[in-house]
Amino acid sequence: MPVEGECAKVPGRDNFDPNEFGVSIYSVSGQRINFGSVRNPITLQAITAVTSFLIAQDTVGEDNLPIGSEPSGKMYNDMTMLNDKIPHNPLINSGHLMSIASIYDGFRADRKFENYTRVLSKMIAGRRVGFNNEMCLAELVDCHKNYCIAFILQEKGLIPEDADISALIEFYTQICNIELSLEDIAVVAGTLANGGL
Repeated sequence: MPVEGECAKVPGRDNFDPNEFGVSIYSVSGQRINFGSVRNPITLQAITAVTSFLIAQDTVGEDNLPIGSEPSGKMYNDMTMLNDKIPHNPLINSGHLMSIASIYDGFRADRKFENYTRVLSKMIAGRRVGFNNEMCLAELVDCHKNYCIAFILQEKGLIPEDADISALIEFYTQICNIELSLEDIAVVAGTLANGGL
């Protein structure tokens, strides 16, 4: 499929083929349909907002998460809050940061990442979960807006005052650079559609 225009410029993604295309569908009854390139690993990026929110709900309970459920109508990294108090929803960066600030509190950074990938691995029947270190390091150099969002959340009292914002942003960037194949991402979606773990 020919590509017109230019691909988005994202740190660490210079060597991706814009002509690579794939579709993977996994039904709740276990049927699979794959077209194109579905086995090459890709970083999850914003997809992890979904799994982070679900892990946070399981960890602290839905009622204890200060995250709204309204569409923001804004860019994913917008810094406005719902009623000027809480993130609009868990799928934008402010909501995603709130979700991960709520999970694995007190764990060392390596244990947080290990526990997170263990949950994802369970969702894909124990298969391997990868990680793109090169892309993670490239994104860590250029994540100033996420720092701003995290500090705003901390200033509003949503993230504890003594929280290590650098560690939070590092964990956030790590999980965004977890790699799965498109086929495995479809299995995650099928798992969630079928009631989750």
